[in-house]
Order: sequence, then C-alpha cells, then structure tokens
Amino acid sequence: LEERETECEQLRSARDETVTDLVETNRKLEVLEQFFNKKEAELQKQLGLQSARFGDVSSSADTTAKQLASVTEELDTTKSAMKVLKCELEEQEKSLKAAVAVQEKKAHENWVAARQA
Repeated sequence: LEERETECEQLRSARDETVTDLVETNRKLEVLEQFFNKKEAELQKQLGLQSARFGDVSSSADTTAKQLASVTEELDTTKSAMKVLKCELEEQEKSLKAAVAVQEKKAHENWVAARQA
C-alpha cells in the first residue's frame, strides 16, 4: 500500500511538473507567435513600400523613355527641316549670285556703251 502511495505521489509530482512545463511552453509559444506576427506585419509593410517605390520608379522610367523617344523624334524632324532650309538657302544664294553676275554684266556693257558713245 505504501508502495502504491509513493508511486501515486511520484506520478502526481511528474504530472504537476508536466503541467507546469506545458503552461510555460504555451506561454513561450504565445510570445513567439506575437513576435513573429509583429515581424511579419513589419516585413509586409516594407514589402508594400518597396513595391510602391518600384512601381513609381518603373512608371518614371516608362515616362522618361517616352519623353526621350518624343525628343528624339522632334530632333530628327528639326534636323530634316534644317536640311531643307539649308538647301533653300543655297539655292537662293546661287540665284542671287547669278542675278548679281547678270547685273554686273549689264553694268559693264552699259559702261562700255557709254564710253564708246
């Protein structure tokens, strides 16, 4: 009988120890869950911010690329307009030089005619 009582005492003691360990382990689990949930929320927030920044940068890069294409197209258009104007200017210069040569020839002929007269 004493043997059984001793055994019961030991089992009760072991049970109490196990219950204490269980309570302590559950407390640790709760603390770790809170910690990891908090950490996960922070990381999700950071990820959201970085995604938003990346979206802004990506959008900005697209806008810049479009602006670059537009400016390049405008530059090409201006270059071709400048070539056309340069050709027109060269034609006018040739025409004016020819007109000056004709006038000089007429002036020379008139001078020669005036001298002979």
